[in-house]
Formats: sequence, C-alpha cells, structure tokens
Amino acid sequence: MSSLTKIIILCMLLSLFACAPAPEPELEVDLAAEEQAIREVIDNNVRGWNQRDMELFASTIAHDAELVIFGFTADAYFVGWEAFETAVEAMFAEFSDSRLTVSDLRVNVLPDGKLAWATCLWDWQATMGEQVLQLSGGRWTLVLEKRETGWVIVHYHDSIGMAAEEEGEPEESEEG
Repeated sequence: MSSLTKIIILCMLLSLFACAPAPEPELEVDLAAEEQAIREVIDNNVRGWNQRDMELFASTIAHDAELVIFGFTADAYFVGWEAFETAVEAMFAEFSDSRLTVSDLRVNVLPDGKLAWATCLWDWQATMGEQVLQLSGGRWTLVLEKRETGWVIVHYHDSIGMAAEEEGEPEESEEG
C-alpha cells in the first residue's frame, strides 16, 4: 500500500470521526436547588394536611397505582393514589383542627437529581369532635421523584416510636 493511499485512508477515517456526534455533556445538577424544591413540596404537603386542603395536599403526591403509603396505625396501608385519596378525604372530614409540625427535616438528593429521600420527626395535634388527639415523636420517611412537573412523593412511611425504645435498652429475652 502506497504512502498516498495510507494518507487518503487516514484522512477519510479522521473525517468520519469528526462528523460523529459528540457525546452530550453531563449536566451538573444543582443539588442545593433540588433540596430546596423538595423542602417546598414537603412544606406544601404539611400545609395541605393542616388546612385540610385536598388540592394542595394532592399536588405533592404521585397519582400512581404503584404509590405505597404506610401510616402509623396497623390499618394505615394504602396501595395506589385512589385508595390513599379516599382515606385522606375521610380523615379530613373527621377532624376540625389539625396542627402537624415537622422538625429535623433531612433531605438527600441522588447525584443525578432525579430521586431523593427525606426523613423528619413530627408532632400532630387534631380535634375530632370533642376529643383532642395529640401524638408526639412521630417519624416520617419519604421517597420523592423528580418528574416533568416537578418533585412528587412516591412513597412514605409514618411511624411512632415504641415506649420501650424511649425508655432505653430493650428488655432481654428469656431464651438467652
């Protein structure tokens, strides 16, 4: 193969590589901005709950059949938005006042900025008829997904600490 042929082949190969699309640069995610957006979703969720504003509350949660919600009572297990929406509407009808407060909110956004989880503690006081319900020391874990419309809650789990956990070490088992 002559030198001229080698140069022509080399030039052709170089021109092919020059025409190939360049890999798309990875966009840097502003994790602080994403965290702030998630905090706003959680604030709106709490505000919607406290005001019994179903539209605001619903805007923070994915309306998916795959949505799974665990509440703090044994029967509070909901699969799918419709089941959860029905339960929340019934709860909103039961109480005339609600004061859910959140503390120690921690938000973690994955590096690609598309998925996050958050944890916090909560206290809740509500009036149901003549009865005042007061719960303290609740725990809330949320999973959020960023979609075209913004961040939404795709899963959450509420729980309340057990008295034995609050008192210190668990009792020893007799099975030693």
